Amino acid sequence: MANYTQFPEWDAGYLDLIDAETSFVSQTWSRSVALKWPPEGADVEWNQVAARVPDRPARQQEILDEDKDLERALWPLIQSLSISGATAANWAQKLPDTWHLLLVATFDLRPGLFQLKQKFNRARPIHIPGAQIGSTVIPTPGHPAYPGGHAAQGQMALLLMRDGVGVKPGLMGGIQSAADRVTDNRVVAGIHFPSDSLAGQRVADQFVPMLLASGPFRQLCDNARTELRPYGVI
Repeated sequence: MANYTQFPEWDAGYLDLIDAETSFVSQTWSRSVALKWPPEGADVEWNQVAARVPDRPARQQEILDEDKDLERALWPLIQSLSISGATAANWAQKLPDTWHLLLVATFDLRPGLFQLKQKFNRARPIHIPGAQIGSTVIPTPGHPAYPGGHAAQGQMALLLMRDGVGVKPGLMGGIQSAADRVTDNRVVAGIHFPSDSLAGQRVADQFVPMLLASGPFRQLCDNARTELRPYGVI
């Protein structure tokens, strides 16, 4: 176990996510995840967060939008596919099977993700004594930082589009760039360390194969593939 500042106190509502039910994977899937402890002396990472403060004005609206809900957090990835008529406001209604796929996958991701957050219980940058990161762009979430949730969601969606739905390889670079930017925006916002984001991505790398081992979940992937095919992205 590494030495680092502990998260001070959870908001009670988030604790319920630890015991939430899953549909396609074991409720305790996080026990199978190999994830390193945050690095020794990781408190110095606040310097990396502070270095991104100048980026905040240009990224502020993105950060605010992506923090609103899951639809807006995943929209940049869908936007990269250039689906005719799809917007941030309507894409979940225009692509209901794709939205359903990503939504139920997120529901199964969250319990294990929060079990890991409970295990590592890492503080947010603002909690580090002496950290000079300015005011965060959004309120600091009431749960631990490690592993990063938006990073895990973005990487999960990317892998599902590639390995589950079968998006054309030539389009995956755009999805990757979009997922990386959403992840990076959480560091720019001042609520995550870079290593939180890397950990979230590694969680998704191990979680998605568990999902894809489920026959019923693969059927949802098939449904999304059928829905997306007319748009030339499959």
